[in-house]
Amino acid sequence: MTQHRSASGNNQARALARGLGWFSIALGAIELAAPGTIRRNLGLPGNSKLVQAYGLREIASGVAILAAPNPNQMVWSRVAGDMLDIATLLPALNRSNPHRQAALEAFAFVAMATAADLYCAMQDGRKPPRQLTRSYADRSGFPQGLPPRSQAMLGTVEGAGQDDSADFDDEIEEAPPRQPAYPSTH
Repeated sequence: MTQHRSASGNNQARALARGLGWFSIALGAIELAAPGTIRRNLGLPGNSKLVQAYGLREIASGVAILAAPNPNQMVWSRVAGDMLDIATLLPALNRSNPHRQAALEAFAFVAMATAADLYCAMQDGRKPPRQLTRSYADRSGFPQGLPPRSQAMLGTVEGAGQDDSADFDDEIEEAPPRQPAYPSTH
């Protein structure tokens, strides 16, 4: 059996996931520490508690990513959070918002983070860049291998089927006529 596996792509995806985990914790801490400033500078409607809740979500996502045996699967929590962030930023993109430029920059930042999160989450380790491949071409399934005659019948021996003198059909016995399962009562 032959096996091939490339772990370098998988290790890079794990490193990216862990980096996103630390980034998520840092961003969450900022959102928890200065929610009013973030909300005012972006012109977001509502109160600061929403920004604080998003900070807690970011920290929870970061901790989950760092604690997970396969961190890439946990990056999907960041993707879901990115969708919430985009939905929250949309009203701030209104032309009447005096902080629209800052909101546009934040929106572009979230869009780039979403792209990175999606890329990372889709590299979840279940499918490494090089799949594990196995070849059983050299196996017969029998402990001693197939006898030469059986190999010739299956066409696995070089030249099998090319020799007209070996006609295996002649060696097969005719089956006896089939008897009915239940005798006729006529």
